[in-house]
Amino acid sequence: MRRHYDAVVDECTGVERLLELVRARGVEGATADDDLMALGLTSLQLLQLDADIEREFSIAVDPEVMLTTRTVGELAKRLLRP
Repeated sequence: MRRHYDAVVDECTGVERLLELVRARGVEGATADDDLMALGLTSLQLLQLDADIEREFSIAVDPEVMLTTRTVGELAKRLLRP
């Protein structure tokens, strides 16, 4: 069973890694406070990002989380809690 990411990283490091994954999806300059949909990510890209996050952090991410969480900062708070 997968669990929330609890490796030895602080939330800032997790946010930076999530931002790298978002930027790899073609959204250069994204910040933790930017609305993912407003940046131009489609629902398909959000689901692809979901898979990227699952691989990177070895966690299960409910697709609904990806479609309802607006910013990378909010996403980090929901997923990267110890």
